[in-house]
Amino acid sequence: MNLQRIFSLLITACLLAAFSAAAQDGQLDLSSAGDSLYPELGSSGFDVQHYTIRLQTPMDENAITAEAIITAVATADLEQFNLDLVSLNIDNLTVNGESAEFSRSGSELMILLPQPLSAGDSFEVVIQYHGMPTPTQDPSLGARLGWNFADGLVYVVSEPDGAQTWFPANDHPSDKATFTLEITVPEGFVVAANGVLEETTTQDGQTTFRWEMRQPMATYLATVNIDRYVEFESESAEGVPLRNYLPERYSRFNDRVFGRQGEMVDYFSNIFGPYPFDAYGAVVVDQPLGFALETQTISLFGSSILMGDADDVVAHELAHQWFGNSISLEDWSDIWLNEGFASYAEWLWLEHTEGPDARDAAIAEAYGFMSGDGWQEFGLTNAQIRAELMSMGLTGSPDPDNLFNAAVYYRGGLTLHALRLVVGDDAFFEILRTYAGQYTYGNATTDDFFAIAEAISGRNLEKFKRDWLYVIQIPSIPAMRLFPPNLGDSN
Repeated sequence: MNLQRIFSLLITACLLAAFSAAAQDGQLDLSSAGDSLYPELGSSGFDVQHYTIRLQTPMDENAITAEAIITAVATADLEQFNLDLVSLNIDNLTVNGESAEFSRSGSELMILLPQPLSAGDSFEVVIQYHGMPTPTQDPSLGARLGWNFADGLVYVVSEPDGAQTWFPANDHPSDKATFTLEITVPEGFVVAANGVLEETTTQDGQTTFRWEMRQPMATYLATVNIDRYVEFESESAEGVPLRNYLPERYSRFNDRVFGRQGEMVDYFSNIFGPYPFDAYGAVVVDQPLGFALETQTISLFGSSILMGDADDVVAHELAHQWFGNSISLEDWSDIWLNEGFASYAEWLWLEHTEGPDARDAAIAEAYGFMSGDGWQEFGLTNAQIRAELMSMGLTGSPDPDNLFNAAVYYRGGLTLHALRLVVGDDAFFEILRTYAGQYTYGNATTDDFFAIAEAISGRNLEKFKRDWLYVIQIPSIPAMRLFPPNLGDSN
């Protein structure tokens, strides 16, 4: 070990000690946003206002050279703060134009401020960095999260914590910010990202695409997708701009897969409230992902979306623009507020296009699955069915290693239909519109939603909330003649 290496390690140890002592003195956990499921995500003590990410990639290898400019406001007196960043090499780091010392431990990037900040002070962080982005593995989806390079294309899927694989971030949905994404690629490639494409410039064989996301966005919803895309532009009947990006070899599928996209935007705008962003659309990745993601303003799909009827998936990701994107989670334990609402939107779209009977058939099938009744035909014993249902966990408090389980989707959606039957259609749709309007561009919790539901319906819904979200045994839905089977000790 050479002397330079020893000196570097000593500096790192001193910085870590300084961070730890200061955090204890101020009783501020700089390494956490305080999430109940993922306490290691995000940071405290500041509020990011805007990210500008200037990034270049050669597309013939997995490599990036980038600069992140982060503007933020201190929410506490600070002598240091943390960001999340995985693996990538930092070349230079300044705060308010002055060089800042920093240290790293795992995904934590710990920065000592050149000058202390008082609560309410604005500050700017500029970080130049480079390297080979390394996706993280999600145990629930079995997916590679973050920046993915594959076969000469790039796609970014980050829920819940993949943003830190390609830019330094306060990587928790409770700290939303606006974004500028300036992505430079070899001429001939196309970049599809969040917001509105404001400018495209080509020079010396390189093309830069500047996308502006003007409404606040959670970091996991930021996306960059690069391929030789074909763009399709249109607008809904009510005037919402639409743009889809498909690989050249799949361009003929646009109308078949996304032909009703504009109708969906207008329908959901009618029942949820105005579409909350400047544009909408889709990007198709030339990879069989096996999942889709509601990346803000431009939902991301794998190539499997092109096979068969995809209206339910298209409707699901679109509904997230209201529930999950415009209204974001305060804590990951409330993921049903995203997935249950989007799942119920699938059934609302089915009701709109095929009628109440089709909706009820889909809901009954989901109830059979979530109650265990639909599993008995496969020869499982009651004990096995109980074990499977318990493995999903509680809808309102899922296991962090199984975040995207069936309970947050299907039982979350069933919770909303049961609420609709309890309070009636008029009150139910007023609840949805009020919730979407009151928390536009903000964050909300389960309690926030039920506070609105109780105020509008005039009912005490505490027992309803507990039974549907925090008890394994699914309640009955008498109005639909849906009852859980007896899964006692008998087989």
